[in-house]
Amino acid sequence: MNYLGHLFISKTDPLFQCGVFMADFIKGNKYVNYPKKIQNGILFHRATDTFTDQSPILKNLKNRLYPSVGKYAGVVLDVYIDHVLAKNWDIFKNQPLTAFVKDTHLTLANNQHYLPWVAKYLFVKMFFGRWLISYKTFDGFENALYGMSLRPRVRQSLSPGGSVIKKNQKVFEVTCLEFLEEINAQKNTFSHYCTNINLTT
Repeated sequence: MNYLGHLFISKTDPLFQCGVFMADFIKGNKYVNYPKKIQNGILFHRATDTFTDQSPILKNLKNRLYPSVGKYAGVVLDVYIDHVLAKNWDIFKNQPLTAFVKDTHLTLANNQHYLPWVAKYLFVKMFFGRWLISYKTFDGFENALYGMSLRPRVRQSLSPGGSVIKKNQKVFEVTCLEFLEEINAQKNTFSHYCTNINLTT
């Protein structure tokens, strides 16, 4: 999952959400330098990534994407899962997507002093680019892939992965919906996937 998916299954506590959002930019045990609730958000995000990477439901989809984008198959699929979630948001949440995004933006803005500078930069781009809302359309998904293709650490087009999904959209969407239902049901068990996490605080 990408940003929307991670925030979707996160607890609603502001500091916990902040940790979930910034987790990719906190390496190793540096999370211990933050307040406990942010630590838990970071560890929760890591547990979510482990669950996603090991998901047998998604394995076939990654295999389909691998010939077109190689090692970035998982990255393409993460972004597509966010598209499927945004497109089918009402299945999972009573709160409208626009309201959820507004609340999330406000939470991150109010706690941006905790964010490392890379996460701050990303939040600004996400806010003004309306990333979380744009995931709702397939064009928005493809635009997100194009943006990721331009990142220095990627340096290859991810658009071929989008083409593969477009040709097999039904099986990709149905499978990703199944995964989203599973991870939403399992989210309270993620303490089994990492250490030093207490989801009650």
